[in-house]
Amino acid sequence: MALRQVIGSAIALLLLSRGAIPLWAGVLLSVSISFLLLLVERWGVTKLEALFGVLISVMVCSFAVSSIIV
Repeated sequence: MALRQVIGSAIALLLLSRGAIPLWAGVLLSVSISFLLLLVERWGVTKLEALFGVLISVMVCSFAVSSIIV
């Protein structure tokens, strides 16, 4: 991940959390997630695809719940 992407994602986390996540914590979070994805990829592409499937499922469930509530 390039430096501008790390800083951009840290700024996005800062804005989305309304300041609850400071910039330095956003940088650490972005870098750690990047290394975690590289580690999962090292275990195999199938496990990486399974991780993305779980993340997409969580997004779909979140959108469904927010649509039902609103």
